[in-house]
Amino acid sequence: MFIVKHNLKVEYYDENRINYEDLLKLVAKIEQNTKEQFIRDFSVQLFGNSKRVEFLRSKAQSLLFQYGDFQEKEFVFEECGIVKTPTYVYVKGSGKLVFQSETIELKKIVGDIGLSTVTLEGLKQVIVTGKRVITIENLTTFHDYGCEEDFVIYLGGFHNRVKGAFLQMLYENNPEKEYRHFGDIDAGGLYIIEHLRRRTRISFEPIYMDVDTLVANKENWMCLTENDRRRLEKLQEKDLERYGEIVGFMLEHGCKLEQEGIVRS
Repeated sequence: MFIVKHNLKVEYYDENRINYEDLLKLVAKIEQNTKEQFIRDFSVQLFGNSKRVEFLRSKAQSLLFQYGDFQEKEFVFEECGIVKTPTYVYVKGSGKLVFQSETIELKKIVGDIGLSTVTLEGLKQVIVTGKRVITIENLTTFHDYGCEEDFVIYLGGFHNRVKGAFLQMLYENNPEKEYRHFGDIDAGGLYIIEHLRRRTRISFEPIYMDVDTLVANKENWMCLTENDRRRLEKLQEKDLERYGEIVGFMLEHGCKLEQEGIVRS
């Protein structure tokens, strides 16, 4: 009634009542979703049309991102378990994966192992034999990362329920370990850590994402965009002590650094 009385425009309404009703129906169902589903199957279940959800996707993502707690707008569907391809969690390093009939010791594998949603359903326990758990944002960096005594996980650009359930099991099995996240040294990288902390309630701390790392890799700096500055300033406003120094440095020097530009000693 407030909108009608004050002659305000209804958000996300395109003058087509059917589209708007379907948009609201879609958003409600996405928020209620608790399992991973392919977007075409989800669309058929909801509308009897395999392409309807894709048609409404852009507005649904914007609406959910505006009013929900999501990491990035373009990954809202994936965070809610609505995917085009199955979610995989990639792991390597010092750890063991315990299934009903066998145990996989990761140190005996050359490289990494990818766990699909179906495979994860059969996982009974994760045992970290090293000292730290490291989540990594970028796939190239994940492959290049020398495990040593770390249990390393590739998260990709977004966090979702499948990955969250895996991390929760990991933490419940190994609460005494050190939990770190390695990402880009920019606003996006810092927002990913905060999102990870909120969604998992695990106290992830950044690693190789400090002023010393920035200074040591100055030749690979990139310039901040205006959007970068706005996002960093919002982090400053939140007064998160653990990021104060690095955020201040990036704003002062107008710089950021992608993972691929970080040389670790």
